[in-house]
Amino acid sequence: MGANGLISDDPAARAEQMMWAAAISSSVSMPFAMQFFATHLAPKPDPWLIETMTSGARRSLDVFEALLAERAWVCGPTFSVVDCLLFPVVATSSKRLDGWLEGYPSLRRWHDEVARRPAVQRGMAVGMD
Repeated sequence: MGANGLISDDPAARAEQMMWAAAISSSVSMPFAMQFFATHLAPKPDPWLIETMTSGARRSLDVFEALLAERAWVCGPTFSVVDCLLFPVVATSSKRLDGWLEGYPSLRRWHDEVARRPAVQRGMAVGMD
């Protein structure tokens, strides 16, 4: 890992980290943002929009459930910056979904392991006072 321990020095591992970082930014954060719009900000509730955006958010979790069923962390055996990027979405945005992480045992295991990290606890507490 690089100097901060979160980004790999290995070119192939670093490329995978950048790929997952881009996926989280585009294909995970966006469905949850649209789900929030559909359920909380839309001027008039639209059942089709709510279901479509909620399904999109769940599909993004499905990808990480499958990945984390085979790995300890998003990019393999080591905690990385990618875990830091995904955690806030799973810890906050996904709580808007019925059942939260019910049906996602690997994602739940991963969430619980990340949440136990002291630095994550300090980071998640910022602005919560």
